[in-house]
Amino acid sequence: YHDPTPKLTAPSHPTPPSGLGLIDGLGRYPGGPKSPLSVINVEQGKRYRFRIIGLSCDPSYNFTIDGHTMTIIEADGIETVPETVDSLPVLAGQRYPVVIYANQPVDNYWVRAPSDFANQTFAGGLSQAILRY
Repeated sequence: YHDPTPKLTAPSHPTPPSGLGLIDGLGRYPGGPKSPLSVINVEQGKRYRFRIIGLSCDPSYNFTIDGHTMTIIEADGIETVPETVDSLPVLAGQRYPVVIYANQPVDNYWVRAPSDFANQTFAGGLSQAILRY
């Protein structure tokens, strides 16, 4: 059914690094390679629905997009009264569909999702993506 713990913690199966955060399926981890960051392309004047999901088992994340607000339209599958926020704390297992308005000047903006682990940093692109107009 599953591998026993001693087999999973053997040198041939190293523990995944902590501090790893994925945004749209891409991410980096401390001491790892400078893999590409996710780039989310938008057109100025349009609005976009993002589905933010906390797929962690331990840390929570604070999701933000520099210079943008998000309108929460649903929480864990239940429609809500729309609420506009500039950051969104996401705990393990939570799901938040939000609407983003691409109403800023054409440029690149950081999408960030730092965890609540101690000493969280954005050095080297950790827990970041790019919103590109």
